[in-house]
Amino acid sequence: MIDKMRKNMKFIFWIVVICFVGMIVFSWGMRISGTKAKPTSLGKVNGVEIRYRESQEFLRQAYQQEKQRSGTEPDIVRLREQAWNDIVQQILLSQAVEQEKIAVSNSELVAQMRHNPPQLVRQQKAFQDSSGNFNLALYHRFLDDPVTYNNSNTKEFLLFLEQDLFRSIQLQKLYNRILGTVKVTDPELREYYTDQNEKVKVSYIFADPELFRDNEMKIDQQEIEIYYDQHQEEFGEEEKRRCQFVGWEKKPSAADEEAIRIEAEAVAAELREGADFSGTAQERSDDRPTASKGGDLGWLGQGEMGEPFKKLEKVAFALKTGQISDPIRTPSGWHIIKLVARKKEAGKEKIRASHILFKVEPSQETIESLRKKTEAFISDAQEEGFETAAKARGLESKETGFFSKDAYIPGIGRARSLSDFAFKSQLGAISPFYQNRTGFWVLQLQEKKKAGIKPLEEVTADIRRKLEEEHRRQMASEKIEKAAGELKKGTLLENGAKSVSLEIKTAGPFSRSEYLPDIGTKNQFVSTAFRLQPGETSGIVSTERGYYIIKVLEKQYIDEKDFQVQKDAIRTKLLPQRQYEAYSAWLANLKQKARIVDNRHYFYSE
Repeated sequence: MIDKMRKNMKFIFWIVVICFVGMIVFSWGMRISGTKAKPTSLGKVNGVEIRYRESQEFLRQAYQQEKQRSGTEPDIVRLREQAWNDIVQQILLSQAVEQEKIAVSNSELVAQMRHNPPQLVRQQKAFQDSSGNFNLALYHRFLDDPVTYNNSNTKEFLLFLEQDLFRSIQLQKLYNRILGTVKVTDPELREYYTDQNEKVKVSYIFADPELFRDNEMKIDQQEIEIYYDQHQEEFGEEEKRRCQFVGWEKKPSAADEEAIRIEAEAVAAELREGADFSGTAQERSDDRPTASKGGDLGWLGQGEMGEPFKKLEKVAFALKTGQISDPIRTPSGWHIIKLVARKKEAGKEKIRASHILFKVEPSQETIESLRKKTEAFISDAQEEGFETAAKARGLESKETGFFSKDAYIPGIGRARSLSDFAFKSQLGAISPFYQNRTGFWVLQLQEKKKAGIKPLEEVTADIRRKLEEEHRRQMASEKIEKAAGELKKGTLLENGAKSVSLEIKTAGPFSRSEYLPDIGTKNQFVSTAFRLQPGETSGIVSTERGYYIIKVLEKQYIDEKDFQVQKDAIRTKLLPQRQYEAYSAWLANLKQKARIVDNRHYFYSE
């Protein structure tokens, strides 16, 4: 068994790496920095440093996993935020484990390691039988082999595995303490069952403000001004900034294009000389979803590849079975096509093809060249002026318009460092360069706007729309009030509806938890319907959608015997939800009380 492990040292190495990344956050527990100088760490959680280098390794692993899973380029900003939140959470959990003094005995650790190893172990081929199933006996043989503990790599792997399992057991005990008091009470069970099973059927009149959408609403300027004066709190705005900016798009150079073309031609030559197409696709293709299948595109009919790939399709259909094409350029990059098979289906020809894609992306040299251009521009702009330097380089200077702190910057996106620059700098200041996935950017601060009330001319259109909506609701309200007046005279609901030209509708039987067209869910309409008894008619019921008068036609009460039968099943269903809610609330409280220092803006430009 140990010989097999030795032959597979690459597998052991990656297990160790993954275990290291998984446990990295716990090793930070004792690294407390006392410096108050310029931050050298990404942040702190209750004094515990989040080291930049270690967080980058954590992020790199997340990036690779996401790219392999989706087959597309991950959103690095989203991944970075997710990685930060995960790391903060793991540190908080590690600290909670220490505070709770949660112990793990040797017998618990040994039992977990021998009888319940993690998925990381179970998915390794060295511990699987010929059918690919985890074989506990093979794993035990590895654990019981003395040679395992004399080999430095396997010994290191087991030490990491011990640490990982030790922490897992601690965390499970912590969870059990938090969730141990969570219960689902009998009143909660009855409420849930009632919400699902008690039902009513109703008829109703609905006065919808949308009925008056085509009516001309005369809103004069005086009415707008009165609303503006009386609702100043609605028009407050934060401090804002306005900038001008120039940008350099990240796009491949002619040299980048040529390098990828040459690479594709070299690979095509290797394939014609006998290299395995499927294996090469798995290793080299940038189309990850098809790469995992050896580049297989499946069966294709003419016209199915779409206009951007018309040339690719034409080449594929012209190939002979088994033939490999020259590299073909499409908007996606350079493709190598292999025709696998042909067939006729419903009188039409179809082919099965595989491909290898080489995306054309900016090289590191191209990115470095752009960076140097931005630095040169900044230097010249500081001496000559922003506009002069931009014109000298043929760059278009654009306006951001006003934006709030940490908000989306028009033309660029969300950029923490640029927002910090704009809100901390003096007028005319020129920013350091900012880099994101699409390009490099440089800003100059043009104007500052203090926090205050938006001017009337800026909000006039919004006020007009709001007043028009209020007028429509008023018209709907007057219509339903006329119908209600008729009902007070003893008129039937149907006649009351007819008197104001409204349709009488029915709904149900429905439960409290259902969604109803024209009505919605869990609102005043629903609660009123369940309060009424069969034959009773409501007064006017107002919701966000409009105004109603409801009459209950029938009511279905719960079956007490069925409730008693269903109680345990409902409890089983609700308990995980209640536990999740309790754990989420506990974790949110833990995070709220924590002293978290976030220095990410010193390290990341977005």
